[in-house]
Amino acid sequence: MSGQTRVLAGAASAARADGAAPARPGRRLRPGHLWLIPGLAIAILGSRTDSTLLAIGVMVAFGIAPHLAFLAGIGQPHAAGQMAPRALVVFNAMHNPIVPAAIVALNLTGVVPTLLFVGATAWLGHIVIGWAIGDGRRTARPASRPSPA
Repeated sequence: MSGQTRVLAGAASAARADGAAPARPGRRLRPGHLWLIPGLAIAILGSRTDSTLLAIGVMVAFGIAPHLAFLAGIGQPHAAGQMAPRALVVFNAMHNPIVPAAIVALNLTGVVPTLLFVGATAWLGHIVIGWAIGDGRRTARPASRPSPA
């Protein structure tokens, strides 16, 4: 038994002796989870801009599209738990915030139609919420994912 295990076991038994619930191992909130706030705000902004049935379809399509990059790897050889190299390139390109942010910025000038703005906010919201939950751009190794910023 390692020293760390003994310390944790001692802390858990002390918590039970006090009558408090024992500490549960698992996921905990981290500073990266704060990305949920702007991600949800971006998604809500887009949904409030246009709420027609066509706009809802655009939001769903643009919100799901970044993960459809997996389809680019169909038939390519890759190790279990890893993304195919061709799919990896497409996935990382779709999880780069520059294009949807540019579309949102162009909408402020009136150049971009509202439906494209709605789609871009869904796409940008998808990327930012992905940063909050640890799903962002990927490397060839599945265990190492770079930070969002």
